[in-house]
Parts: sequence; C-alpha cells; structure tokens
Amino acid sequence: MTSHNMPRTPFSTPLSGSARETELRLKNIFSGPKKRPPVLFLALMFSLCVFCGNLVSCQMKEADSAEPEGPPVEEWINYLHNPEDIPWDDSIETELPEYPGVTFRWEANQVSAVEDGRKRVLFTGMPVESVVLWDLTGDGLRELCAVTAYGSGMVDQRLVVYDYAAGEAYLLRNRGMFDYELSLEDGQLQVIKYRYPAGSEMGQPLAVGRLAIQEGAILLEGETQYKALRMADEVPVLTDDPDLAFLLMREHESYPYEADSRMYAYPLLTQEGEGCTLALAKVAGGPHPAGLGNLMLGLWDTAARDWRGPVYEVGGDDGLFSSWTAEDGSLHVLCANTVTYQGEESFCDAAHFRFDGRRLEELKRWKADSLEENIKLVPAQGGMDIYVENPQFFLQHYNPEYNGVPLPDQWVYDRFEPVSE
Repeated sequence: MTSHNMPRTPFSTPLSGSARETELRLKNIFSGPKKRPPVLFLALMFSLCVFCGNLVSCQMKEADSAEPEGPPVEEWINYLHNPEDIPWDDSIETELPEYPGVTFRWEANQVSAVEDGRKRVLFTGMPVESVVLWDLTGDGLRELCAVTAYGSGMVDQRLVVYDYAAGEAYLLRNRGMFDYELSLEDGQLQVIKYRYPAGSEMGQPLAVGRLAIQEGAILLEGETQYKALRMADEVPVLTDDPDLAFLLMREHESYPYEADSRMYAYPLLTQEGEGCTLALAKVAGGPHPAGLGNLMLGLWDTAARDWRGPVYEVGGDDGLFSSWTAEDGSLHVLCANTVTYQGEESFCDAAHFRFDGRRLEELKRWKADSLEENIKLVPAQGGMDIYVENPQFFLQHYNPEYNGVPLPDQWVYDRFEPVSE
C-alpha cells in the first residue's frame, strides 16, 4: 500500500522548536553584549514567539487531519507467474467503497460488474491473469488495471485498464512484438515491457515505467505510440545486460516493416569474450519470403554498445546449428538452413564461423546453387551430416494414386563430412 505523508505545497512554512527556544534566540540577536533590552521590546518579541508557536500547532493539526491522497493501490488478482493455480471453474468477487452497490467479479476468461442483480462484462482475456486496483485517471476512483493473455498458438500479453466511472476501456498491446506485465512495488504500480515471445522467462525487460494516458490511449511514461515503419529507431538499446536476440533481430532487413506484429527472436547461444559477447539467435521474419527461422550471429561490443564487425545471417525456415571448442580454445559454430515450399524442403544456406574471444569470422559458406547434388546439410559436432533425397517421397508426393498414403521422409542419411578448423 502507498504511504501517506503530510502534503507539501510551495506555500508551506514548516517551523521547528518551541516558542521558548525561539524567544531566547531572538533575545540573543537583538540584545547587546552588556545592555539589558527595554521591557516593552521584550514583551513584543515574546508575543511574536507565542504567535509563531501557534502557527506550528495549527500546521501540525492540519497535517494530522489531512485526508490521504486518493485511494490506495491494491492487488486483487495475480496469477501471472503461477498460471497452474488459476481456478478455471470458480469466481472471485470484491467490492470497492468508491463504487457502492457494485460487486466486481473475476472469472478466468472475463471481469464483470454486478449491480442491481444484473451482470455486465467489462473486459475479457484468455485468461485474465492479474488485476490491480489503481487510480490512473486521478479522479479519486480506482480503475481496474489488468494483464490479459490473447490468442491460441501465438499468445501475447497485453494491458487493459477499465475506467468504471466513465465506462471506458484503455488497451496497451503490441501483438507479436512486445509482452506487458504489471508489478506492484512499494505501493507503486509499474509496467514491465518484454520482447515477444520470450517474456519474463527468457528475456530481459526492455522498459520499466508507469502508465500514462495520452490522446485517449495508455502507454509507458516517456514513450510514444509505436509505428511499424519507425519502430527500429524508437526502441532503445539498454546499457545493462541487453537483449541480444532482440538486437540481432533489429539487423534483419524486414524488421522495420514487420516489427509491429510478426517479428520475433529468441537466443540460441551466447559466449563471453574480451569486452564482447558472441550471440546467436533464431529470428522469425513473419512473411515467408523473409524467412520463418533465420539464424543471425554477431559480436556485441560491451563498451561501444554496438555490433563489432558485421552481423551474419543464414536465412531460411528451419535454422539448425552446432558448436564446439577447438584445441586452441576458439569456439566454432556451424549453421545450416532450409526452406519449405508446398510441402517440399530444399537446402538454402550454411556457414562455418570461428570466435577467438576477440573476433568473429566466417570461415566458409555453402550455397544451394554451389552444390553438385541436391542434399541437406545438418550441423553436427565438428562437421555436417549429409542427407540425400528419398526417391519414394517424390514418387508419392506427386502421384495422385498415393492420395491418403502416408508420405515417407523426404531425406535419408548418407554420410558425415568434417569441416576444417
């Protein structure tokens, strides 16, 4: 709960000490070293001191009787980090003194208000994961501030603020780009923003702040409404423990155009070096031509807060990698990717990288048009597993006589080929 201190204004004049102490100080100032002040002067000063003491008493009395600055912040529902405990078949109710005669009812998929025996749904969720009661609008009446999940398969977390007094709902969402949570710290409601889909389990917060209302919408204080074409410039780079998967994704050529709804990334590998960190991430480009499972690799310079050298990409739909430490202590990373179209998978790109603790270099790259045969490369320890096409797959795949017959694997294992370190 919030702490309620005595209000301070530019016109407040706090005084300390008793009237007797103030009288003695004034007497010492106005009296000479050996002269006794006139009786009338002393009487005047004494009256002034008593008046000052009365001012102190009045001020303290007013502070004691001052009303709290608005209703307290209160956590009503919280299943953010323990969704397994959600009572799916039950409901939880509460009443607020600022809304007499109204019962607010939480159910897993909605929050409603019951007044005069009639139920009215305020907002829904899949599920409603948490609800905090907080006066966002400053009218002395608390709003219902909630974290709700939305979607099936692709699930994002967004914020809903319902102003019951005005009958208005505010929504903060960036589906496929950011997830949001609410946290109550020392009586202050904070909003935490994560990149999608890592959330608090895998990613570092991108921003932490308070909610604000701007032009009829809620957002974090100090931020602006995100626009897809400019998002790459608007998202700041954190100085401490940056989200390297997110920063790698920003280097993708499709990021500024798809970031608002369909771009996401998650880390696969990190390795600390001398003032730098190697990072490997899988980045989903959203539209198929941008690659559904690109591998992106770069070396993050801690001091410069930027990429040291180029950021490499092994594009495609299903990026795979392997890594190992060589005898000289350097880290080797093999990346390979394929693309799938109308159910048929084709080799796309592969690359071999070496990291010596200071530099990241590409040792070799394989392109589909440079291979003598149609094969699939799968990274393994110290080399590539080679798969060749299965003739039976193509016989069944393009022959209507095999409709309804399960397709065999498109690729069959052929050999292992080591790579040079």
